Amino acid sequence: MSYNLAGSPAALADPHAFAGLADPTGLPPTLIINSERDTLRASGERYAQQLSEAGVSVTCVTEPGSFHGQLNTPHEATGIRSMRRVLDWLNQPAE
Repeated sequence: MSYNLAGSPAALADPHAFAGLADPTGLPPTLIINSERDTLRASGERYAQQLSEAGVSVTCVTEPGSFHGQLNTPHEATGIRSMRRVLDWLNQPAE
């Protein structure tokens, strides 16, 4: 029996699983909030660069003092700040 595991070479090349592998041209304006203390922060920054290079309006910020998953703790300071960033971004006038 064969299983398609998430870590398989085929899965690692799937642009549906890893957005940075696909052409982002034409995507809508995007907000990326990276956690300051997150081993995945560099991939968020790289994706923001790819979006920008494709002409997509992108806002990329780093939430000071946060760890990966701060939106899972919306009652803590970093979660509250990130949610406020999202709300402020959504309430901006359209470009």
